[in-house]
Amino acid sequence: LTSRNQDHMTALTFIILASFGAGIRGLATIHWPRGHRATFLLNLTGAFLLGILTGSGASTVAISAGGLGAMTTFSTFAADTVQIRNHSGLRFAAIHVFGTLVLGLSVAWMGLEITD
Repeated sequence: LTSRNQDHMTALTFIILASFGAGIRGLATIHWPRGHRATFLLNLTGAFLLGILTGSGASTVAISAGGLGAMTTFSTFAADTVQIRNHSGLRFAAIHVFGTLVLGLSVAWMGLEITD
């Protein structure tokens, strides 16, 4: 493949994987109407998979930013945090943020360790 064709294939792969990732997130949000649970689980799953991909050397922009980036979205995490703050208070919002960060880093590290 020429460089130009490779660029087109990368862009097409990115679009397809981003659509797939966003679709998974959408389905999870429908399945769990209180979206913060779905966002939490998807973010942890995405962090774990990104750890595996990075550790194996298979991580590409199309996979990591496209598919996993669309599945795990910071804007939804932020919106969920605000919603938790408004409905349950600052304490629960802080627990949500802290839990997501600590567990996300932990599962990403586990994904990296699996591939060593």
